[in-house]
Amino acid sequence: MRLSVIVVTHNSREALVRTLPPLLDQTGPEDELVIVDNASSDGTPEVVVAMAPEAKLIRSTVNEGFAAACNLGAEAAGGDLLLLLNPDAQPAEGFCQSIRTPLREGRGWAAWMGLVTAEGG
Repeated sequence: MRLSVIVVTHNSREALVRTLPPLLDQTGPEDELVIVDNASSDGTPEVVVAMAPEAKLIRSTVNEGFAAACNLGAEAAGGDLLLLLNPDAQPAEGFCQSIRTPLREGRGWAAWMGLVTAEGG
């Protein structure tokens, strides 16, 4: 089962420095990372290229907003399961495996989300 992780960014360089390592540790060679950058001016695309050179990087020349950028990412994705992730989300250990469970078990769900916590709790 191929997971496509779509991250929408706008001036998110510092957040990605924290988010990409645990995300990359949990995704496998069959998975893909799609970054849609909404016209960042802080070096966000350069961080993506440096930290995740295998990622599909879509650079928008204007900030279209989160929803439009998610649509761009979904159009570019080729996975069986799409995961929309904010740039400041830091996946806990086991997250990418757990998010696959409903599809793997054939629950018939069209959409679901992982548990989101803030500040370690």
